[in-house]
Amino acid sequence: MQRKHTMMVLLAALILTGLTACYNKPSDAPPASQSAAPAAGGHEGMAMPSAGGETLSAAADSKAASPVTEGNGHYGQGHYDVAAGWYEDALKEDANSAEAHYNLGLTLDKMGHHEEAAVHFEEAKRLGGNNPAISNSEILKKHVGM
Repeated sequence: MQRKHTMMVLLAALILTGLTACYNKPSDAPPASQSAAPAAGGHEGMAMPSAGGETLSAAADSKAASPVTEGNGHYGQGHYDVAAGWYEDALKEDANSAEAHYNLGLTLDKMGHHEEAAVHFEEAKRLGGNNPAISNSEILKKHVGM
């Protein structure tokens, strides 16, 4: 009887683990939080900055869009090392993606790599200074001395 109970508990745990794993796939993860209203200056679809720093989505027509989206899913789940890898892949696809540089900067900051984060924040500012989510970011300002 004890063995049957143990097997039932194990089976239930496996089923729940499988369901959780399916739900938490990066492709099923909700996108990073973004403002529904257009940002100031008419930058529709761009995230508004927050004190903690939220990830940004790359432009849909950018080669970096897919890896940035994957990275954002992992960032949202706290998988910073995995997110960093996706953002690095995004930069291999499009080295001029301000959003990928910004997101990598956020991720490196979370991982405690502040000098590396500052390099990517500088590049995000240079490439995407017209994006208010980047130019108004408090975490970026702290790293680049604005």
